[in-house]
Amino acid sequence: MRLMKNDSRNNKSSPFVPLTFCILWAGGILWGSLSPSPPSPPGVLAWDKLQHATAYGVGTLLTGRLFLLFARSEIRSWAWALVCTVLYGGLIEIAQGLFSAVRQAEFTDLLADAVGALLAVAAALVWRVVRRSRSGRGRR
Repeated sequence: MRLMKNDSRNNKSSPFVPLTFCILWAGGILWGSLSPSPPSPPGVLAWDKLQHATAYGVGTLLTGRLFLLFARSEIRSWAWALVCTVLYGGLIEIAQGLFSAVRQAEFTDLLADAVGALLAVAAALVWRVVRRSRSGRGRR
């Protein structure tokens, strides 16, 4: 007897919750990026580039999960999530340069955003391989 695959693309769930998380994430990033002095955690977590990579990695995971509800291909969902998240990071950097007297646009911030997004996509694709190998579909 073959078990049905528990896949988000086969699940006809509402996109309301993933969309809400994506909007909240995007709003939080916008607020943190344009506010003159955003809160900063202590210690190594205060490192700016680590914050960028983490924030955009999480954003990519949220966006990818949302896109999985609509896409025919899981890989395309993650690719589009990567593209959209990095583009959003670029727009944020442009907004910092144009609308903030205290903050400035930095290419290295965008690079950290892209690294975080790439790591999130890599983790999602590794998870995909692990999930498939556990369900018995890994080797044919």
